[in-house]
Amino acid sequence: MNKNTLMTLTVPFLLSACAVSRVGPMNVPLSFTADARNAAVIGALQCNAISQVQATDSRTDKTLGERVHESQPLTAAVTTDSDAAAWVQSGVQTVMQQNGFSFAGGPKLVLSVDSLHTKETVWHRSGYDASISMTAHLQSPTG
Repeated sequence: MNKNTLMTLTVPFLLSACAVSRVGPMNVPLSFTADARNAAVIGALQCNAISQVQATDSRTDKTLGERVHESQPLTAAVTTDSDAAAWVQSGVQTVMQQNGFSFAGGPKLVLSVDSLHTKETVWHRSGYDASISMTAHLQSPTG
């Protein structure tokens, strides 16, 4: 077999081996990791004490998002077995502690996770986008 014939047979095989023919579902564990760059992000506050952070997950659709193929109609769900409210609560509390908040009295910070969405595009120009939206309010110690 000469070089030209070998190249003619090998190139299409290699290109087809790289092609994505399916997009599988993905289950992602939620884990917050503290980042030193978050320290002093909030700035100095006159009242930097709260009694606790309480988060609830008010989303009706618990799916995190989707994985999509950029040029074919292939999609798959992104899910989690983790508690999204606990993940948000841990992250917010950690960032507040990094910014000098104390948890020894004062109002309660009540958070509601309204949406949590990811979108991953796969193939040549892979990309990832994620967003979270929350509602927050302070509740006095008397309710």
